[in-house]
Amino acid sequence: MESTETRVQSWGLQSLQAVWFTQSQLPDVAAVFTAATGAKPDNVQQPSIGLSLATGSDGKHQFHCQAVPGRTDFFKFSIPGQGVPLDFEVSSCLADFEAGILRAGDVVGPANRLALVSNLLREVGDQAEASDIIAKLVGWPVPFPDAQDLNIQVNRRARLSTGTSVNRLVRWFYQSLQEVVVGAVPAVKMRDFAALALDINTVPSELPATFNSAEQALIWKSICEESNRLLADRSLSSLK
Repeated sequence: MESTETRVQSWGLQSLQAVWFTQSQLPDVAAVFTAATGAKPDNVQQPSIGLSLATGSDGKHQFHCQAVPGRTDFFKFSIPGQGVPLDFEVSSCLADFEAGILRAGDVVGPANRLALVSNLLREVGDQAEASDIIAKLVGWPVPFPDAQDLNIQVNRRARLSTGTSVNRLVRWFYQSLQEVVVGAVPAVKMRDFAALALDINTVPSELPATFNSAEQALIWKSICEESNRLLADRSLSSLK
């Protein structure tokens, strides 16, 4: 088992998000939620016309499904505990998420585009340490030590094994998050992180194109495979 010190020095998943861009009517968000998680949602709402929400938890993760005209989103977050919640078993967490969205695709129906967004964090001592980590990952030494708010974004397209072209948008940046420390007198603690956001999404076709659930499954598998590779490497050079 990893020690607490090792985990602090590791990258962990903060969230995963799958997106189906559609032209059909809104799906049943409760059915999408159940297909993706294997359980019924704890709460289903329609807070406004054209917006449906389904949320729930399995005790370890929070799940959120929402549908608006033109898109359906499914999110997975680690549940807050002590500190900022991160899932350090990145590959395993992504594999479980992939299995869920493959099932959910049958409920969502035909989609014009697909996207998978992953957010990674690594806790650091201060902003300067985050900048140093980011500089090493992108291969660009920061010429001055007092640089702040380092934010580097790169997109490089690639063709999946399915023949589908995707954008691979990666952003490396510094992030500061609040942690509420529970005690006799609750306090707010700021924690610093080096952050990486990865968005792999299918390129809009010049011709009308719709993916059925079987086609989606092949594309999702390729997107998740590429996400897993990039999240494990995390460097700019991995966009080969």
